[in-house]
Amino acid sequence: MLKRVLKPILLVSLILGITVGCGIKKTEVELDKSAGENNVTTQEVVDAITSTPATLDPSICNSIDEMNLDAQMFEGLYRKGVNGKIEYGTAESVQKSSDNLTYTFNLRKDAKWSDGKPVTAYDYEYAWKRVLTPGFETDVDYMMFFIKDAQKYRNGKTKDLGIKVIDNSTLEVELEKPTPYFEQLLTFHTYYPLRKDIVEREPKVWAEREDTLIGNGPFIISKIEKGANIPYIEMNKNENYWDSKNVKLSKITTKIIDGEAQWENFKQNNIDIGLRIPKDKDINQLLKDKEIISAPSLTTEYYIFNIKKKPFDNVKVRQAINMVIDRNRIVDEVKRGAYPATGFVPFGIPDKSNDLDFRKIGGDYIHSQVSETDITEARELLAQAGYPDGKNFPTLKLLINDTASNNSISAIFKESVEKRLNIKTEVVSLDSALFKEERNNTDFDICRMNWVADFADASNFLELFVTGSSNNKQHWSNKEYDRLIIEASNSVDEAVRMERLHDAEKIMINEASILPIYFDSNIFYYKPYVKNFTRSPLEEKNFRIVYIDKNN
Repeated sequence: MLKRVLKPILLVSLILGITVGCGIKKTEVELDKSAGENNVTTQEVVDAITSTPATLDPSICNSIDEMNLDAQMFEGLYRKGVNGKIEYGTAESVQKSSDNLTYTFNLRKDAKWSDGKPVTAYDYEYAWKRVLTPGFETDVDYMMFFIKDAQKYRNGKTKDLGIKVIDNSTLEVELEKPTPYFEQLLTFHTYYPLRKDIVEREPKVWAEREDTLIGNGPFIISKIEKGANIPYIEMNKNENYWDSKNVKLSKITTKIIDGEAQWENFKQNNIDIGLRIPKDKDINQLLKDKEIISAPSLTTEYYIFNIKKKPFDNVKVRQAINMVIDRNRIVDEVKRGAYPATGFVPFGIPDKSNDLDFRKIGGDYIHSQVSETDITEARELLAQAGYPDGKNFPTLKLLINDTASNNSISAIFKESVEKRLNIKTEVVSLDSALFKEERNNTDFDICRMNWVADFADASNFLELFVTGSSNNKQHWSNKEYDRLIIEASNSVDEAVRMERLHDAEKIMINEASILPIYFDSNIFYYKPYVKNFTRSPLEEKNFRIVYIDKNN
């Protein structure tokens, strides 16, 4: 499915000097600072996504494509600026209590919906309470649990909630505990406002129709065409947006083009922006030739162990398997442009200050390239666990969901474990529904997982594995780890908070509760006349700052 008090985090959208296994530096996206005021070029852009959105309801959506479409139509109290830096959106100012638990937001008087009606504090209250209403079907309710009593409210255990409307333009929010990154959270789609009169008039279909998709963002839906040969969604500039004078694009067309066809459409000038590369293309060469861009993505691909099942309850077994996986080979052969995962928190996450990177400060806990020394040590660990040369080790069941890349990665995993540890491995590749069922039933020895950040903070990765977390699918539990995560969450001192998070990550990796595979990357491309376009590490698109200039 997402930070500083009085000083919002600068999302480190593109990091220079980070290299993939082959040693090629990633290309930084340059942002054109000019406004293009005198450009007479038609201000229209054609984007491409890979699948038709299941919903455009901000309270429900949970895919990157859905989130990006909603981000053009809606705006929270804060918005993302150039390079992901947060700034005031619908809010004009905020007052914070001395204990950093109460935020009082003052809304802009000129904030309007696309139909011209004013945006009010009641619109925020309605939208947020909708997400937290017991029984409301959404997978992103947890993003609201920073608000006081939100989780109890969601579970029907209280009617109290830390959301209070003072008047039409003033919203007061009380937090469960100090949350240094709360202002960044307010850019997440669950925190967008909604119009109660629109939603409740036709609750089932309001987010599927052009006439009822009323938003308060820089663009407005003008057409949803699902029946065309290439389905598409059109958005026009929202003239009622409070900052419309600074929005240059007049129209965005988003075409749904699956897979490798995006590249051909890009080459034939049918689209201006794309992100899929054909398998027969040399990504490293395309990077060198600056035909494509690769930048960090806040995504970690990893495997988990069934820790409740022998022999995977033995830390030495887990450590041995972790040590023999050639992550460089996976990146070079399958996930081209990605980074070998040498920890769990990926590159692109700020540390105690915005100019520091959590992964770089934490360093490498795992070797990206397997050495003979690694293999020897892994075999010794396996022998110490009672399985010399893999003798009497049961057949290992690896559970994955059936995709081409997952199958290819699992084949490398299988070869590594069988060849280096003499452990017979069976790969079980299932469709998404069956995969989720077996995963949730813990019917596996090792299972494929991934995590895409909700916000750019290490806590969003490391809190997954506290005891009892719904995302802790391997049911790993460590009291010291839990203590460190709790201390980090309660600290408003960034140096202390980051120290605790680094210590927690070290425990998790040392105990090999997970098997990190790779940190994913943002690979995309766009025409040179599309100015100011980028994708942040959260894979966000911000068309509000984009414009077209074909004169240069």
